[in-house]
Amino acid sequence: MTDDDMLFQLGDEPEAQAAAAQPAAAWQIEQLRTALDTLGMTEMSERQRVVEELVGHPITALKELTYDEVRPLLEGLHARKAASPTSSTSAWDDRDEDTWIDRL
Repeated sequence: MTDDDMLFQLGDEPEAQAAAAQPAAAWQIEQLRTALDTLGMTEMSERQRVVEELVGHPITALKELTYDEVRPLLEGLHARKAASPTSSTSAWDDRDEDTWIDRL
């Protein structure tokens, strides 16, 4: 095989396959943890369920994710945050107790 033929065979080369399966960087893992915290997910079982649902395969730790899996996962987590219901009223309207003004 000549060098010219190699140009069209990149997908079959071991180096290309190794680059595609590069592990997630530490900063990506930290972004994932922050995103999960922002969603209020504190239980590991809940975090694992959501991550597996978005990635499409089982994992036991975030460090198992590949570099290329993190971005779609973050986008899925941010979409869930945007889809979560938010209150259309103010904190004043949502208060639990009467204030002295209410008691007048």
